[in-house]
Amino acid sequence: MSALLTPAQVHTVLEKAMRDQTFRQTLRQTPHAAIEQELGVTVPAGKTVHVVQAEAQTLSIVIPQRPVDWPADLSVEDAMARLRRDLPEMDEQTRKAADMQLRLTAKAWQDERFREDLERHPKATVAQALDVELPEDLNLQVLIEDAEHQYLLLPPEEAGMELTDEQLEAVSGGEVALVSLVTLVAVTSMAVSAATTW
Repeated sequence: MSALLTPAQVHTVLEKAMRDQTFRQTLRQTPHAAIEQELGVTVPAGKTVHVVQAEAQTLSIVIPQRPVDWPADLSVEDAMARLRRDLPEMDEQTRKAADMQLRLTAKAWQDERFREDLERHPKATVAQALDVELPEDLNLQVLIEDAEHQYLLLPPEEAGMELTDEQLEAVSGGEVALVSLVTLVAVTSMAVSAATTW
């Protein structure tokens, strides 16, 4: 896998965006310039780092690019186990959100039709795959990364909404940036309120 930004770089950028509103605005308006200024990294021509600003009723889920050195015949469960190895310690609620993201990611890597369904019918596909009921007024988008496109998700700008250092670490920890900020904040609360057993 050749992500445009490494997990450590993603962590640095997201952490600064969560704590510095001026940088956050610059990142949203001119992401490549903000990344170059903060990291000293130039995004190559023909490649794009997209910054997605989450809204209160919108859930954005990123499916990262599959590592090229992983066996093609890995089962979904084996892929999830490999992904879990790279996650930091986290509380139960954050772990549940991470497991949801891991299941969607591993299944999308192993099943082309599922990946296509995620793009065409994200809400119905996610609800069925995770066996949850999603609120009717929730908008859901699935963003699939490839060699030319990487997505950075910023949480909604809501008063009092701050992520812990543990959640920020989970967002960008490991070989693959696994858990979107919005997944941590929104999906977990939906799952808990639905009282669904995973």
